[in-house]
Amino acid sequence: MVRQQRVVAYPFRPRSRGIRFLLSAIGRGRCRRFLVGSGLVLLMMPGSGFALDNGLALTPPMGFNPWNSFGGGFTEAAAREIIDTLISTGLRDAGYIYFNLDAWATDYKTEPTERFPSGMPAFSEYVHTKGFKLGVYGNGHIHQTGAYPVGEETKNAELWASWNADYVKYDPWSLPWDHPTFADMRDAIAATGRPMILSIHTNREKDVPDDIIHIANLWRTFTDICRPGKAHFDGYKSVLKNYDANVPLHEKAGPGHWNDPDMLVVGMDSLTENENRAHFSLWCVMSAPLLIGADVRKISRSAIDILKNPEAIAVNQDSLGIQGERVRDDGDEELLVKPLRDGSVCVVMLNRGTESASMSFSLEEAGMTESERVRVRDLWAHEDKGIVTSSYTTTVGGHDVAMLRVYPEGNTTSLGDDSRHFDRREETGGTPPRTNVSSGAATLYDLTGKSVEPALSGTRLLGSGGGRFPAGVYVVEDRRLSGIRKQCFMLTRKESEIRK
Repeated sequence: MVRQQRVVAYPFRPRSRGIRFLLSAIGRGRCRRFLVGSGLVLLMMPGSGFALDNGLALTPPMGFNPWNSFGGGFTEAAAREIIDTLISTGLRDAGYIYFNLDAWATDYKTEPTERFPSGMPAFSEYVHTKGFKLGVYGNGHIHQTGAYPVGEETKNAELWASWNADYVKYDPWSLPWDHPTFADMRDAIAATGRPMILSIHTNREKDVPDDIIHIANLWRTFTDICRPGKAHFDGYKSVLKNYDANVPLHEKAGPGHWNDPDMLVVGMDSLTENENRAHFSLWCVMSAPLLIGADVRKISRSAIDILKNPEAIAVNQDSLGIQGERVRDDGDEELLVKPLRDGSVCVVMLNRGTESASMSFSLEEAGMTESERVRVRDLWAHEDKGIVTSSYTTTVGGHDVAMLRVYPEGNTTSLGDDSRHFDRREETGGTPPRTNVSSGAATLYDLTGKSVEPALSGTRLLGSGGGRFPAGVYVVEDRRLSGIRKQCFMLTRKESEIRK
């Protein structure tokens, strides 16, 4: 049989720990790590199928949700003021474009209601004319007077599509993960033809199933971080509880399917500036949705600046789509590492203690070699810290973080280059050329579509004339009548071939 194969090289350096989630960088599936001899890493994708592929949420959604501050008391008048504030503060232009509604669902109807006197079609038009996308809420349960009940998924999805909604938070709380309503809602949304992100919340966040990636674009991983009146909000402790529940789930995250540790509480009264900065950094390095939950009309200038930090946002929105992994936990001191599209790495050092601490990370922990020279940039100070070797040390305040971006020496990437994602396929909307393959051979292409001249033959990746390949990840994609199968390999700098 003649096969069509496409081999794509991704610029990514070997990690010393935990790259099992690597293939989520490709947007589907999983990779697991195996060491095969000295310095050789082999990654294979288990046959778990593909994630939801509706072309949406390829980076974590950013926007606003009123629940933390308003609960069920949100009104159209407040909504319009907040929209104006999101624009005047520059938050919309920083990327916060989803304006999401939350409970009480009975207030959101086609016809005018007391709290939304324009009715949803007119309000939706207003939201869109202001440069936002509209998120709607459906609880699917007898709670809250049974708005949008389970069993009427098609009717509800068609209604939301008629409002030109762009995002659905589906919250049939207390129903188990495997309840058919979630898949039914996914299918009903798809059938409308209206592109709508699907976010789900079950109120049963423990034991998030692996197959959730087939159902939704994002899913809650823990309980509400905050509820109106602060009855369930314990300040920074609540932030860390939701972080602790979310961070182990990194293997489930990737472009189009994200773990959701709940909305941001940056700017709420109970958090200090250090805690706001730490909270935002953790959500960014975990590739979490960034949905502002504070009343932006009232928060401090400092909180707004934190929410607008372009270098932190670039880490969150990086198109490689890998959720940062906690690679070290020393009690009060933790280290998280997130590989990025351009070959750099984001490192977050978290100090959970109340006092300042001297904290370090090694280049090996960041996925580089101890002999390497790297450039370190502080993403909160917005300054380069120079070239370092072996390790990096800095002082981290109590309840604070150091958020750094580590570049291999010679990488001249600057802020703003991230918008290009270093993938010419995304700029052109096409893919690198394919080759018709027989006898298991293929041509290897880099991200620009330029052939790098090796051939894949049998179980070896061979260079023409015995040449060596650069370090990186190579993905072989077989397209057959039965679907798409991917295998993912990693090549270190010292190896010149890959064995399956």
